[in-house]
Amino acid sequence: MVETFKRFSQRYCQCNVLDAFLICLLTASLFCPPFVCVGPAVAVLVRFFCTKKIFQGALRLPGAVALMAFGLLMLLVTCVRGEGFNIIVALGIVASLMVGLYFRQVMTLPMFHTCLDIFCIGGAATGLYGLIEKLMHWGVPGFRGPSMFLNPNYFALMMVFVCICAVVQLVQSDHWYLYATVLVLGLTGIVMADGRAALITGAVCILLALVLLKQWRLAHILFFVHRSLMLFPNLLIRLEGVSVSADLQHRIMIWKAAIKGFLQSPVFGQGAWMFEKVCTPLYAGLYEVHAHNLFFEILLMSGVVGTSLIGGYVLTMVRDLTRMYRLKHVALFAVPGICTLCAVTLHGLLDVAIVFPQTGIAMFLLVSCIGIYDKLSEEEKQGFLQRHLKIIDKVEIPR
Repeated sequence: MVETFKRFSQRYCQCNVLDAFLICLLTASLFCPPFVCVGPAVAVLVRFFCTKKIFQGALRLPGAVALMAFGLLMLLVTCVRGEGFNIIVALGIVASLMVGLYFRQVMTLPMFHTCLDIFCIGGAATGLYGLIEKLMHWGVPGFRGPSMFLNPNYFALMMVFVCICAVVQLVQSDHWYLYATVLVLGLTGIVMADGRAALITGAVCILLALVLLKQWRLAHILFFVHRSLMLFPNLLIRLEGVSVSADLQHRIMIWKAAIKGFLQSPVFGQGAWMFEKVCTPLYAGLYEVHAHNLFFEILLMSGVVGTSLIGGYVLTMVRDLTRMYRLKHVALFAVPGICTLCAVTLHGLLDVAIVFPQTGIAMFLLVSCIGIYDKLSEEEKQGFLQRHLKIIDKVEIPR
């Protein structure tokens, strides 16, 4: 068994055997029932902190110090202001940040390619399970299946990530029909979860991926399908009884409460998952556990200082992903990272599903493609193409 995985690692991952095993195990566990991923994540953290080469290398990554400072600040504030559950949430967020640094430090191009395939397999399985779950509860009013996740919104966001992976693999693989099936199951999962924000996010990110991959014909087909489905909005998603104005007014009240809570401690924030404790009492009849907006949630959680730190790290990722996309031989793998950041931003306008371990680790896994760029020499990094890309090269994995 060990020898078999060693051969697998040498052929498909081209990194340390233990790192390959941990990453593959953690990626697969993201599509298991909630909190199964905690065990592999703890193993990754032990590997991260106990391996001097990996830890010191991660500290030298662009923006890594700012990311770690954000996590430590948020954890410290939560310990001071929060209670037991808040501290557990803060520890989970810090753990996800550290796992993200580990991914970025050890990631290789073949390893990332393998992770995308595992992601597609897991996404297809959970999307199919979500469909079966929906059929089993057919006729139950308002039922939203969570599949293998704690919440339907987490399920829907994970399916958006799966769709992004499927599009990237579909374009560059000879077995395109397999990834097309994954894409259909991913979209089915979003519909089964009745995720309105996720459906819009998925459509935008799939279109963005096709544009970045220069697949104009597929992009035009998707745009036509999207415009056609808009003529029948009730066909796919729950709109009956939905009042856009009432829903928007409720969200505005939530955001106002979040801003007021932030202004009570604007420098360092209130700590993790403190909306219910700090902001709910500000408005009568407001029963929410988070701010329903990722930016407001981060402001409330870590204040101006923490938001500036995490914002600085995100800007360095955007910069490096943009540069990576301009390098033809690795441009393909910049697309999942770019589209994932887009998905988190769009979905984060109305929800904060990304703070859950499964979705958070999945996001860091997909943006860890930057680790491929980090390992390029300075000469390669400076060798940007001065013209627009016309063709994205297919990936050739050395055998």
